[in-house]
Amino acid sequence: MSRFPILLDLNNSNVLVAGTGHLAIAKIRLLLAVGASVTALVYDDENIEELFGAEIEIIKGGYTPEILNNKKLIYISKVSDDELKTIVKAAKELNIPYNHVDDPVHSSFTTPAIVQRGPITVSISTDGKAPVLSRNLRRKIEQLLPTDLGNLVELLHGYRPGVNKLIAKAALKLKFWNNIYSDREISTLLKLPVTQQRKRILKLIGSADKDGQKGHVRLVGAGPGDPELLTLKAHRALQEADVIIHDNLVSKDILNLSRRDAELIDVGKSRAVHKNSQDEINQIIVDHANKGLLVVRLKGGDPMIFGRVAEEIDALRNAGISYEIVPGITSAVGIAANSSIPLTHREHASMVTFATGQLKEDKTQNWHGLAGDGKTIAIYMGISTADETSTSLIRDGYKPETPVAIIENGTRENERRVYGELSQLGDLVKEHNVISPALLIVGEVVREADDFALPLVTPLKVAN
Repeated sequence: MSRFPILLDLNNSNVLVAGTGHLAIAKIRLLLAVGASVTALVYDDENIEELFGAEIEIIKGGYTPEILNNKKLIYISKVSDDELKTIVKAAKELNIPYNHVDDPVHSSFTTPAIVQRGPITVSISTDGKAPVLSRNLRRKIEQLLPTDLGNLVELLHGYRPGVNKLIAKAALKLKFWNNIYSDREISTLLKLPVTQQRKRILKLIGSADKDGQKGHVRLVGAGPGDPELLTLKAHRALQEADVIIHDNLVSKDILNLSRRDAELIDVGKSRAVHKNSQDEINQIIVDHANKGLLVVRLKGGDPMIFGRVAEEIDALRNAGISYEIVPGITSAVGIAANSSIPLTHREHASMVTFATGQLKEDKTQNWHGLAGDGKTIAIYMGISTADETSTSLIRDGYKPETPVAIIENGTRENERRVYGELSQLGDLVKEHNVISPALLIVGEVVREADDFALPLVTPLKVAN
């Protein structure tokens, strides 16, 4: 970010618009809308005078230094090169911000594309490098924001003094505003007439004034790593959460989507290295919910698949804390799709199994009945047991030459893929120094990957 975004109060401030044409007209309209007192240096153009008449001060002729007296801001449209240089030089000497329209090189500030909904202002800027893109983004945002959202914000603003008086504790106050400005509550309020809106707001204020009220927990799946694979519901949960308790498999790009003032707690676990035991994690979740906070427990992939979510649900139930589950794209599905590997195939696989290579207390996985023709196995957390897994799967029905994919950091920028045969699995992991997080896919469907080729030659193919 090379320019600092700021909203400037120009009400009753003197602003100069130098030059003519439709761009100058657009800037004058924008400035008048925010209450600025506009002086237009129009040269021989009569359009501006006809359009705005007595609303603005009009000066005809060339630039003189006195024109900049008491000016707070300058816009420059169609002027000669010499006049442009003169005005810019004077603006710099007087420390007056200036903008040469659609020319960021000769501007000390740029004007963003603006979406306005009453008191809500959304500014979009490309640092002057792609103004058409800014306008296209503005159009998309305008479609997302209800036209009467500004009126609702004005209504809610009128209740702020009462909320501040009735809800003394800061945590409860924050919880109230987070709830009332959530997507779900805003959507509900916008469907109601104003009289019903007032009744609902008063009811929400009354229910929020309860000291010791328990919070709420969302068990959220973050997907395999690519932030664009995050669900809309998961993204909303991150934006609304007071506290986010996350694993180390959750990418930084996804954590950066969190509410700026949310507390982030890393409770990541890896094999033989536990920052917190599962019991400790359960207690952290419960303790924060008991403070009346909205808690997100964020897990890589889908929380319902190898996410230990059952243990956390039990802890929440025992503590009498409400919760909801926000599913995510499980790693096997997201990573296989990114690699163009169909987990099922009419010719190769009518069955797919999700399995973990790492069991509680380091017990050995029982692969009996899972291997063989027509079957695909996606193995989570299987790097450390790759040798044993290979031996067991061949013994239980897979051919030694069955293709395997080892995909490290799947769907992320640093994704790495290693292909080979099942009999080589343990050696492939060691030879290529594969580390977690990594997914193993075993079965004939692996041959469908875009970058797969057999027979492999030494050195083995590694796609970065």
